[in-house]
Amino acid sequence: ISGGKMTAIDIVKTKDDEDYFFDAQKKVIPEILEKQSTDVDAVAGATTSSEGIAHAVEKALEQAKQ
Repeated sequence: ISGGKMTAIDIVKTKDDEDYFFDAQKKVIPEILEKQSTDVDAVAGATTSSEGIAHAVEKALEQAKQ
């Protein structure tokens, strides 16, 4: 977070299937950064991965506020 905006999202670990996760990561992360919100559409076929990324970002933002 810089200047009150999300500027980057780094994935440090995942237990998800690599193929599904990669598909979700390449679409969801740029969309979260563009919208500055985790309220983004899931990637078809990688719904669980997409939701997991959004949830992890929400948790990270909560921790950053503390």
